[in-house]
Amino acid sequence: MRTFIRERTDVDGQSRPVTSDDYAALQLKFEGGVSGTISLSGVVGGPSVHRLVVAGSEGSLTYEDQRLIGHRLGADSPEDLTVPENLELPPGLPNTEWSRGTVHLARALRAALEGGDASALEPAATFADGLHVQQVLDAAHASNTNGRWIDLN
Repeated sequence: MRTFIRERTDVDGQSRPVTSDDYAALQLKFEGGVSGTISLSGVVGGPSVHRLVVAGSEGSLTYEDQRLIGHRLGADSPEDLTVPENLELPPGLPNTEWSRGTVHLARALRAALEGGDASALEPAATFADGLHVQQVLDAAHASNTNGRWIDLN
């Protein structure tokens, strides 16, 4: 974990120290011998790219640019598995994963609070999900500080 940009200008034009990481690379080991790698950067030039690749013994799935592509071992060509999304974003909101997720959550909250449809929130992350994410983040910081693997079991 690193902070490459040490100071940033705030909305008032004042230079402020940056106290958060703007880059992280994590190595993960899961039960059963499965491994994973996560690379995150808030300072890469150019457009923001969100890419997720899950690879297994029978093939892989790649999510990038709002598309899900499946690659089966031995297949002649990849398969587009993208589920069409009919989502209108409010004017001025960029078409990013974060923006689309926020709009989905806002609509689900409205359906639950105004319409009484609690089932609209079923796909949303739970408090337990957030706790697990925070535990991974804390372990990443501890590993970075101590220079050793952290067991989350």
